[in-house]
Amino acid sequence: MLQTTTNQGAIMKSTLNLIILTLIVLSLSSKVNSQNSTDVYVTAHPDDWQLFMNPNAYNSVKNNNKTIFLHTTAGDAGAGIGNNNYYLAREEGSLRAIRFMSNTFTSGAGLGANMSQSIVTINGHQILRFSYRNVIAYFLRLPDGRPNGSGYGIHNNTSLQKLYNGSITNISAIDNSTTYTSLTDLKTTIQSIVELESSINTPITFNIADNNSTINPNDHSDHIYSSLIIQDLAKNINSVTMNLFTEYHTNTKEQNVFNEDYMVSVGTWAVTTSGISDNFHSSTWDSGHNAWIGKQYFRTISPPELDSNIALNKPTSSSSHETGHPSSNAVDNNYDLNNWWGANPHSQWWMVDLEDNFDINKIVVTNYYDGTRYYKYDIEASMDGVNWSKIVDFNDNTNPATNLGNTFNVNNPSARYLRVNMNYNSANIGVHIIEFEAYGDLSSITAPSNLALNKSTSASSHESGHPSSNAVDNNYDLNNWWGANPHSQWWKVDLEGIYDINKIIITNYYDGTRYYKYDVEASIDNINWNKIIDFNDNTIPATNHGNTFNIDNLPARYLRVNMNYNSANIGVHIIEFEAYGNPSDTNPLDSPTTSKTINPSLTSVSNEKYTLYNDYNPVKQGDKIKLGVHLNTDNKASIEIYTIQGISVLRKDKNLTQGYNIIEIPSQHFSKGTYIIRVDIDNKIETKKIYIN
Repeated sequence: MLQTTTNQGAIMKSTLNLIILTLIVLSLSSKVNSQNSTDVYVTAHPDDWQLFMNPNAYNSVKNNNKTIFLHTTAGDAGAGIGNNNYYLAREEGSLRAIRFMSNTFTSGAGLGANMSQSIVTINGHQILRFSYRNVIAYFLRLPDGRPNGSGYGIHNNTSLQKLYNGSITNISAIDNSTTYTSLTDLKTTIQSIVELESSINTPITFNIADNNSTINPNDHSDHIYSSLIIQDLAKNINSVTMNLFTEYHTNTKEQNVFNEDYMVSVGTWAVTTSGISDNFHSSTWDSGHNAWIGKQYFRTISPPELDSNIALNKPTSSSSHETGHPSSNAVDNNYDLNNWWGANPHSQWWMVDLEDNFDINKIVVTNYYDGTRYYKYDIEASMDGVNWSKIVDFNDNTNPATNLGNTFNVNNPSARYLRVNMNYNSANIGVHIIEFEAYGDLSSITAPSNLALNKSTSASSHESGHPSSNAVDNNYDLNNWWGANPHSQWWKVDLEGIYDINKIIITNYYDGTRYYKYDVEASIDNINWNKIIDFNDNTIPATNHGNTFNIDNLPARYLRVNMNYNSANIGVHIIEFEAYGNPSDTNPLDSPTTSKTINPSLTSVSNEKYTLYNDYNPVKQGDKIKLGVHLNTDNKASIEIYTIQGISVLRKDKNLTQGYNIIEIPSQHFSKGTYIIRVDIDNKIETKKIYIN
């Protein structure tokens, strides 16, 4: 009986212990499950997130989310180890900020400066780790790369930017605690940290710098390349969202953080600066840094929006290709050394059609590599496959190609077509691309329309089978041209409306040696012409790219090319003529063939509504016509210009404000002579005579 009682007591004790253990596990499980997400703040320097990512950081901590602060570089500003260890002062600032935020809404954790500290080994690398309640902080202590990414001599000029772009192959922590042997090694380590620390079955939010240089201009190289590393690895992690923050540029923006969030942001930065100044360094509580307080700007995306290779398996073409190595090899996601597009001799071009318009933010080019050879090239972007702009210039490169390729961050040019002009290979005359990648977002910008396309044309004459319409049919074949002989000859297009012309492209027949001389004139009425392009001194051979002329938004309906010379023979030829611009607010009152005769009074009559001044007279051709108008109230003015014979040539409507206004009208499209300007404001009409000389 006694033995039975003892056994029962043991059983009861064991059961009680099991219940207690179960309650502890349930309690811990409850704490984990109460965390809504894992919020990862990745910053280059230990005192970045406090200014640029707050109050988001504070709310992550307060909401009991698993919050990870991952500091990639030491932020030592080239000081290295010593000099009162500036990097340690910045780390202390970050730790104080974490404790401050965590302690604002509950009692202190009792750990003070002795936060739970350890050295952990992740992916073979020893890394400093701190923990405090639901917050984890990691310090990778990589070298500060300098704002432009060139690095500091004390660290052998290494930087995240150089590691990412492949110009260096490894990078070491400044305290020599570990070395990352490749970019992949660093990415894998960071991903392992995130996966190790993430709460089970909860979404992950990365908070990083915005690499869009239009949104976030002039940011530190370490900020941008830390961000790019995270964006690369994020596609390997499920349920990821990214907040991309504007950083340095926020000092120009309006305050948008208020009330309690503002107070916490101020306090967080205050304790950060105390950590720096308490460690024998100048306080960063100054007007420069404080200008960032209370300003948090970010946009939210998911990795597919940013990290999908938009060139993958898209249509390609090239100037030529070697047997078995077509242009499509460069977009097939096959990085084998034997799978490349290639052609010879250099120079050669390769092109991809993205099949839609994208704002490009990154391009990666992987060339054939053998450890020694290097390539020189540039990359161009186009919306229409005709007009190109250079977005990458790699023609000064002397760094050998590697399996990592070369990554180029570009300033979001809008493009449908991307072209690589392969200009040099140090090993032989061939050029090779193993893989071409492009990244970006769908663009809201549409390709500019060629205003001359399929419009009415005429010419002084034409050769049989080569009418004037050939020059506006979008056919760039070498056998499809307008031509006439002997020079000089003229060719003309009617745009069928008045446009402010900003660009003209002329593609002549080309054979590698011949060149043409010509000029281009513009007219509103098909009577008065003004020369807008003078190409009569040209001696550069024509090419398949044509010649592009940027124009200062001149109003025109008619454009005429006077073809004056061909170095090869007496004929002149235009394969294609293009014009670009926007609808003009300069509109004719009548069709160009219709005359409207008026008998305007040439005497200025002042009235109670406005006064018209003609102090800017005469006008030199090419300068702007200027009128002064003084209004008693805001009003709209209708301005009409007539020739001295009474033929109306244009009309402009302008919204004017109370007081003195200056109305400006371009004069480039007018011939020299006398004109009448008629101003109508609220049915009160005044006229002035203007002279153009």
